Amino acid sequence: MDKAKVLVTGASGFLGKEVIKLLEKQKIHYLAISKTKKKGFHKIDLTKKINLDQDFEIVIHLAGLNYSNDSKKYFEVNKLGTKNLLDFCSNKNVNRVIFASTCSVYGEKLRGLITEKTKGKNLSDYAKSKLMAENEIQKFSKKNKSKFVILRFPILLGKKNSKNRFIALITKYKENKNLDFDKDSKFMIIDVKDAAKILVKSISSGDGLYNVVPYTPQISQIIEVLNKINLTKKLPTFKIKSKKKFLVSRKRMDKDLKIKISDFIEKHYPE
Repeated sequence: MDKAKVLVTGASGFLGKEVIKLLEKQKIHYLAISKTKKKGFHKIDLTKKINLDQDFEIVIHLAGLNYSNDSKKYFEVNKLGTKNLLDFCSNKNVNRVIFASTCSVYGEKLRGLITEKTKGKNLSDYAKSKLMAENEIQKFSKKNKSKFVILRFPILLGKKNSKNRFIALITKYKENKNLDFDKDSKFMIIDVKDAAKILVKSISSGDGLYNVVPYTPQISQIIEVLNKINLTKKLPTFKIKSKKKFLVSRKRMDKDLKIKISDFIEKHYPE
């Protein structure tokens, strides 16, 4: 039986596609699973018992639910789906689990220095479900004496973005609309290609929890860059005023998982 080095869940997704490209480029043998049917991928529903006659050493777990009108779905997909995956992995001699988590586990109202030890408050159901998935992975790692790498990503940006707050900002900018943001407030963002690089680097590096937040620009700085791209624009009017400030620590990321970061706005959001 052919043995894959890496199992990738959510392989057909926004981030998964970039991870697969890198694995192929680096000639790392992988096994891809997805909830949608695609050539070369195994169609697997993680919310059900998994049957797959393949062996692998490392898991890159990207599958998850980001947006839903039914809050119960978050726990079904993100928490239960992760548990089902780990139950399946318990007989596979897995020595490393890499998980794409979220900075949402810190809550919406961020203040002060945010480290991997910061406890979130007033979490959304989505954030709670991802935190539960993190806990499942840590329990699995302890029980099986394997390593884990949990990467807490911010908003992912790329050419084929789904809806998010950053896209809403860009859309309003292009439409010359006023912005419902404080010009000094910050976005936590990362290029999807950079996120993929860090995930693949985690195959051989890192251990534990990581804030993966290479960019925390102020909204006024984002608009300034966009204005340079299109000199006919003028700085929009900002409606909301706030003095809340935060800083996300990237000390652990820079120590263990540092990569060359892309210039995302000029590449993905030119006028």
